[in-house]
Amino acid sequence: NAPPPPDEKTSNRASADVLACLKYQYVVSCQVYGRQKEENDPKAKDIEFLLRKFPNLRVAYIDNKKEEGKGGELKSKYYSCLIKAKAPP
Repeated sequence: NAPPPPDEKTSNRASADVLACLKYQYVVSCQVYGRQKEENDPKAKDIEFLLRKFPNLRVAYIDNKKEEGKGGELKSKYYSCLIKAKAPP
């Protein structure tokens, strides 16, 4: 037996969802995400879960890297980052 044809409403909804994914993205700011991820804070895992659950979600955060400056002292460098979920393998 062949499966029943897709319902027109379902088909239209799927088409609308695809179109929305192409047109719209949502950006939220979580400025401490970089530190949370570095410290293995469970809140970072929550953010990663949301990124996977909502593919149009982007997270903006500030990353801090220590770099050796002139004279050998460590200086903080700050970077603005925008991330999205990794594509599934």
